[in-house]
Amino acid sequence: MPLVRSWLERGANLPLAGPFVIHCLESVEQWRQLLNPVSDNATSHETLRSSASSAACVKGLVTNTQKLIFMRQDMRPQEYLGQMLGYNLRGEILGLFFTAAARATYDTAYFSNLYTTHEERCQFMKSLVALGDCCLETCLELDCLNDLQLILQYENFIVHSQVDGDQSYRSWRRMGDVASSLFAMGYHEKVDGLSSETPPFIIDLRKACFARIYTLDKNLAIFLGRPPRIVKEYCHFTLPSTTVHSWGPSHFSSTEKLMPSLTEWGNPQAANDSSLEPFNYTADTRCAALFALLKEEVLQLLRKRHVAGNMDAINELRGRVEKQWADLPAHFRLSSSLKDCRVNPFERDFLAGTRLDYLHIHFLLALASQQKSFEPNEYLLAVAVEMLSITVEVIILRDELVNSGSCLIWKVSQFGLPAAGVLSMTLLDSATTHNFSTSRPKIVQTLSVLVAEVETGSWMQAGEPNFALFNRATRTIQSVLHYVLVARPIVVPSDVNDGFLEGWDPYASLQPWDFELDFWANLAEHPTLLN
Repeated sequence: MPLVRSWLERGANLPLAGPFVIHCLESVEQWRQLLNPVSDNATSHETLRSSASSAACVKGLVTNTQKLIFMRQDMRPQEYLGQMLGYNLRGEILGLFFTAAARATYDTAYFSNLYTTHEERCQFMKSLVALGDCCLETCLELDCLNDLQLILQYENFIVHSQVDGDQSYRSWRRMGDVASSLFAMGYHEKVDGLSSETPPFIIDLRKACFARIYTLDKNLAIFLGRPPRIVKEYCHFTLPSTTVHSWGPSHFSSTEKLMPSLTEWGNPQAANDSSLEPFNYTADTRCAALFALLKEEVLQLLRKRHVAGNMDAINELRGRVEKQWADLPAHFRLSSSLKDCRVNPFERDFLAGTRLDYLHIHFLLALASQQKSFEPNEYLLAVAVEMLSITVEVIILRDELVNSGSCLIWKVSQFGLPAAGVLSMTLLDSATTHNFSTSRPKIVQTLSVLVAEVETGSWMQAGEPNFALFNRATRTIQSVLHYVLVARPIVVPSDVNDGFLEGWDPYASLQPWDFELDFWANLAEHPTLLN
């Protein structure tokens, strides 16, 4: 309990289940007291009575989980929550508690009351995830699909991606389960028309469910190079409103309790402007989903043949990306380095994540416009440099950030490594490096910092999810930097340059946006690195 409370006090929370977390803690504490084992010197009668009480509590938990959750249009959040808290504790709420505890463990490197070493922390987190899995599987077996179960499925997937890795089949399968539940409940349709008895705060919660799951599906499709499961042509695209419904003290991160406490760039007086949309998980949900909508269109474009010749479509999408960025509230747009941002840790992470999402679409469009995938043009290079620069800043400032929607490892995997891949290829191409010589010091510096930060093991260690990808990538980047800074360049006459690189393509048998293990292994076989 203290671990989760300290985590919440830092401004963190579960992005979708945030309104429930503090209530989960209170109810689970009551439930734990009922299950509290008797003392060692208890009589046999007291032991039997305690066992009977524990069995009754578990039976009550299952019974509560099977109950329908009543709703009416004028219902208040407190009345809604009362059906699942205290003696009405449900399996979904218990599962959310274990999930929140696992996320708190993931974000807290040291907590002396529970763990003191990295190994103890990992084992503790896996135990919490296993308990959360038991709760979820029980809910699934009872076949009582509802809003809470869908939220638990989403949060369970997120924590599994942090334990098993984004490339794990376990995570991929759970994403399929989440999408299936979303469709089964009809939340891909117009959720405010599903029932006239649904209160507004539940409608917004369902819109948030759709938006976050839709966004997750697009990001995974890009990261893993697999087709998306949720296609917008079959959905009514909806976003939660910016209106804050009073769920109680846990509705958003603790940063919002102090709202407005923000600074609009160039206008410190904006900190007292209550009309500003606040930084919170709802804002992250809205921004990320709007960019995910554009990412799906880029994916569709990338699947077409001869896409590089379709510059009209590429330029049209670029214009829409720019308009989407311009339409964001001004205080949501990062316009300086992260270290110069006069905002709190949650807000700083939000600004970095939103900017990276925006740049990621430009990055994908730049890849689509390439005639040759291993010859980055100026547009792609500029985007890659900024993407990697922000990612490196996030790594360096990691202790001054609070997860506002995506964790550090995801940011590095989704944004940093693809940018590093393009920049590494740029350094290996002598012609391209010459054309962009003014950016060369910046490229070398950011790549060097990325490698150094991964090698120190302060935030990524062997055995952690995605470590194999990070290890393979950094070893390849090291070879590239050694070739550029130490090794004597191989001078290849221009008339034989094409033959020199013949047969080498980092995207052989890969999608052009795929920067996973195979890409880095192929890049390590670049002819200049083998000599």
